[in-house]
Amino acid sequence: MILKNKKADERYLSPWMFLIWVIIAVSIVIGVVIFISIQADARLAEADVLSMSLIDCLANPFNITLFNSSSFNIYSYCGLNERLFSSEYTGKDILYLKIQITDSSGVLKTIEGGNKAFDTQCTYQFDNNVLESNLAQCSKKVIDIMDLATGKEYAIMVIVASNQKGEVAVLKKKTA
Repeated sequence: MILKNKKADERYLSPWMFLIWVIIAVSIVIGVVIFISIQADARLAEADVLSMSLIDCLANPFNITLFNSSSFNIYSYCGLNERLFSSEYTGKDILYLKIQITDSSGVLKTIEGGNKAFDTQCTYQFDNNVLESNLAQCSKKVIDIMDLATGKEYAIMVIVASNQKGEVAVLKKKTA
């Protein structure tokens, strides 16, 4: 038996097809708007990772005579991109580092790089035990270490501040 006057053609499916396309389009737009509107702040995490990497770089192996050398460059020794610490390259101040090596007699060596105004912001945040979102985010790490060549104990304090949104300070493996 052949059915005539069969009405199951596209005119009944078209409105549902357009409704599904509209739902898909609206879902995509809402997803993109939600994704773009979320502001993730990775400054504190970046400062923490950078300070831990610097501690690892300076402590393995630790030799105090290396730091007293006039030709010592923390950027090349630890594989830091020195240009990221300079506002001339980035157009704004985004990173700061401060390394202090002390022994029982006091501070032996201080190494600083980047925007020194971030040191004041970090000191304020550490002293008041607060995290201010409009200031640079800071990380402070302190370790005690022994120089195996001399047998003396030292403390290494690393403060890193990050105020960037974009570039990443890449640490490479040191070759020395």
